[in-house]
Amino acid sequence: MLDERERTVYEKLLLAHYLHLETFDGQKYRRTTDDCLDWLLSPEDRDTTAYLQYDLLHGRGSEDFIAYVKEKLGVTDDDPTRAALFEKYRDRFQEKLARVRERGR
Repeated sequence: MLDERERTVYEKLLLAHYLHLETFDGQKYRRTTDDCLDWLLSPEDRDTTAYLQYDLLHGRGSEDFIAYVKEKLGVTDDDPTRAALFEKYRDRFQEKLARVRERGR
């Protein structure tokens, strides 16, 4: 069972993956997953086991790691999970994602 802090960081890791996919403009990705994580994580989040797994175990860009995160969170369907995470954390990334999309045109 995940404690609330670890769960929150796993959610942010998954959301960063979804945001990275959102930055694709038809030709290339305009932001990395790390860039998207910077929009979401607090300094305290970077001290969690969940973040250390991402950072030290080379979780960046790994579909296996994203599958692991989804398993930890109990995600079985991406669409409702993505929508819920976008809604929950929207204030942290909305303006930044809009700027990326605008520049990518």
